[in-house]
Amino acid sequence: MTPMESLLNAIDHADPIELPIPKKRRLSMSIHSMIEKRQCTTPPLSPKQVNKVICYHASVAQKSYGTEKRFLCPPPFVMTSQRQPSSVVSVSIVNDTNQCTLEQRTPLDEQSKGYFKYLYVSGAAKTKQFRLKVNLQDTLLYSNPISIISKPSKKTAKTRNASSCLFHRSTVSLFNRINSQTVRTKYMSTDNGQLCAKHATWSPFEIIVLRQPECSEYTAIAYGTEILLKDVQTGVTSPPFILRKVEKGKIVYDATGLLSQMQKVALQLSGSKQLLYLNSNGKTIQNDNTSNVYIDFTCLENDVVDDYLCWTIVGVSRFEQELQETQPVIQHPTSPPPSPRSIIPFPMISTIEYIPSTHTLKVPQPSSLDYWLGRHGPLKKRTSCEIELPSIQEIIVNNHDLLYSHPDGSRSLELPLLLSRQDGFIYHSSKLLAYHFTQPELGRWSILDAMSHKR
Repeated sequence: MTPMESLLNAIDHADPIELPIPKKRRLSMSIHSMIEKRQCTTPPLSPKQVNKVICYHASVAQKSYGTEKRFLCPPPFVMTSQRQPSSVVSVSIVNDTNQCTLEQRTPLDEQSKGYFKYLYVSGAAKTKQFRLKVNLQDTLLYSNPISIISKPSKKTAKTRNASSCLFHRSTVSLFNRINSQTVRTKYMSTDNGQLCAKHATWSPFEIIVLRQPECSEYTAIAYGTEILLKDVQTGVTSPPFILRKVEKGKIVYDATGLLSQMQKVALQLSGSKQLLYLNSNGKTIQNDNTSNVYIDFTCLENDVVDDYLCWTIVGVSRFEQELQETQPVIQHPTSPPPSPRSIIPFPMISTIEYIPSTHTLKVPQPSSLDYWLGRHGPLKKRTSCEIELPSIQEIIVNNHDLLYSHPDGSRSLELPLLLSRQDGFIYHSSKLLAYHFTQPELGRWSILDAMSHKR
């Protein structure tokens, strides 16, 4: 098997592999940090505020069948770093043909958060993945593809299927459901520095591995692993737990297989002489008009567990974008209207050529702008009109989630060519670089027009 075939096979099966760290040509700032940094010698006439929009959602979702609606669990939520009074956010389900099949709108609350509890994936189409689209003030954000499963697997995960495994520092959500009833679902969260269970809101937690089972040969998390749960928003950390497998209403103490997403687990308090397990029932939170409760531990006399001791664990993903909002400028009566000549010119590239022999791009004329290929950059300039590209292996490793599979079995990858000024302004060149695999070890580069190209 060739190196490229090995790489593509590992990506297909999401198998953890050891890859060389790409050599950095020189220290450089990321696109996001360049946008944030503004080197201004004089105060701007219109102060700008950076507002970060973040969406958290489950990494997998169950398909609905017939009239049954299996809502996304936990429900996606959108938050902003700055207060957005009376702002309405919409989140849509986008299928693999780029069509919106369902949309929900909700206003942001006093904490600048909005939860979307009524989104579900229809079972009519034979699709294996979908995306979420967030619309906030006419700004669109898209998630990475989200996998669809028919039902949670009762088997342990396999190392070759890394997408269903969880690892050290993975972000997860845990929820408890009584009698499989959606209305009796509680999500693990934190309140006043304590773990709690809430009906309407949830917190993403980071898994911190303290100790793997002695017999474990896996890098992924297995049953019997000692962990901590850390709220990624508040920093509140749980006591140490031991992950126990729950099967047919009983705890399997000798289970050592890999933990899989959407499986039920019991959380045993580590270091205790008694068998203490985290339960979803507890003391009601004061000054809370809902049935939210602080969660505590219950002593278990045997291996039989009730629903309130079982927690379903699912991986969590996030996507975000920084929005620039310009405050209104106070216009004085004596001030003349702004001159059209103050408009910043938008750089355009009319023609660009890929040179296979040198794996470089030939641009039409010298420019003081820096070039970026997606997240790769700034790209090194071999000459004033010739730009070096990263190796195809480096590009695939860092953008494997963007690989697109065509109906004929071939695959391709498209990345935008961006331009950045010294003061941090970022432009889209209106060009895309596409790599199409003709064979596992062979492919061809092409230049596409972003405005007219349709996949």
